[in-house]
Amino acid sequence: MVSVSGPSTGESSGTESNLLWLKLKSWKLLDSQSMLYQSFWESLEPIGDYHLKGGILTLRFSNRRESTDYVLRYDSARPDGKIMLARASDME
Repeated sequence: MVSVSGPSTGESSGTESNLLWLKLKSWKLLDSQSMLYQSFWESLEPIGDYHLKGGILTLRFSNRRESTDYVLRYDSARPDGKIMLARASDME
């Protein structure tokens, strides 16, 4: 997992951030996934920092346009090894 951030396109002073998941074997890319969690243009804002506990990475963020919080989760023990995204209300 890698978190990458950079300036928004255009003349805004916003930030865009993605969580990248890369599956490598002998430095060869086998699979990848990207999930936007902070965006000036999409009105996404992280809630706190991401957390890693017991092989599970969790990140909460808010979609201000929808007035909804989301939980992004990656569990290294899951066989499919994919990033999961769900509304926070569905996970509580």
